[in-house]
Amino acid sequence: MRYTRVKIRIRKTPAGRPSYQLDLGLINGQRVRKSFQFKADAQAALVAARNQALSFGISSLLPQEPEHPTLNKWLAKLKDTGKTIDDVFHWFFKTYKEQPSAPPASKLLVDYKSELTRLNRTRQHTNESVAILSCLFAAVPKLEDVNRNTVLPFVTQNGYSPRSQQKRLVIVKAFLEWCVASHYLPANPLSGPANRIRIAKVETKEILTLGVPEVKRLLEVASAPEHRALLGWLSLALFAGVRPQEIARSQRQSLNLEEGIFKVIAKAAKTSQTRVIELHPTCVAWLKHWERDAGPNVAFVVKGHRERWDRLRQEAGLADNWVHDVLRHSFASMHYAAFQNASQLRALMGHSQNENTLFSHYRAVQTVAGTTLTKLMAEEFWSLQPEQARISLRKVR
Repeated sequence: MRYTRVKIRIRKTPAGRPSYQLDLGLINGQRVRKSFQFKADAQAALVAARNQALSFGISSLLPQEPEHPTLNKWLAKLKDTGKTIDDVFHWFFKTYKEQPSAPPASKLLVDYKSELTRLNRTRQHTNESVAILSCLFAAVPKLEDVNRNTVLPFVTQNGYSPRSQQKRLVIVKAFLEWCVASHYLPANPLSGPANRIRIAKVETKEILTLGVPEVKRLLEVASAPEHRALLGWLSLALFAGVRPQEIARSQRQSLNLEEGIFKVIAKAAKTSQTRVIELHPTCVAWLKHWERDAGPNVAFVVKGHRERWDRLRQEAGLADNWVHDVLRHSFASMHYAAFQNASQLRALMGHSQNENTLFSHYRAVQTVAGTTLTKLMAEEFWSLQPEQARISLRKVR
């Protein structure tokens, strides 16, 4: 058993508060660290470690100078904490004696998947995390070999876009933090300035919304008998801003048309937080129109949804220039243009009140056709009714 010199480092927590980290050096080849909220506690633990080392005859933990100027001061602070050397040093023995070795990668991934499930992470996020980490361990079989030099080529390989690289990096870092919390790693090998991985900034594209003409064509085609099964899903996405995956994971009992609400439960929500969406009367009208034909027990997402949705957009003439997530963009843009209530809109979309996601990712001022979004256009959007679509559809035929 070999030790190196111990030291205290001042670090900042994510909340910006100082944290005092006692670095006990290498223990059997593994670095051992312990963080304290107060400096006096860290100093007391440092004195305890040095005294314990002295009792074992290990001099490398002790100051080189016979009379260290601050040693007596630290000993005095140890008394001020009201703890004995045995108290503050207890964690040191526990860390050394009970430091578990990391299990095989397959067992790590099973345990991590269980942890994500316990934290109510979505099934999509959980499966995606396990898939990415499985690829990482295929390239780097041992956890102790995961470091900046092995993770960097993994997240940037195969020409992934900056957005995909960032997603992979976030998943790997979250996993490593869990390994630290589980005592499989003494510290996150990607933390600190020297180990930080920087991903090139994602080029931001202009946010676009469907204009009223595009929305009318979409609703007219969706009102046809062969496409009407998709109308409930389309109405919730377009007139309530519900994420497509949240709709897919929701049951029919989440919809209450009498009270005009749609409940996104925690297990269905992307943020794992339940929210209740008060539906606009236009949304309620379209959902009632869908429910009259679909019945009370039909799911929001029917068999072959993706292929049927592609055909619907093709018939509406919108497939070639379709913008990703444009239904949610359209809801956010039309709602803000008509009602100018950012706080209410954030709550409806499931955003935190202190984040800027609404304006940086969802609110558009221009339509896919190149026209400028106006309040008059938004008011027309919120006045669209099923009867208008049926009349238009009969005219077309």
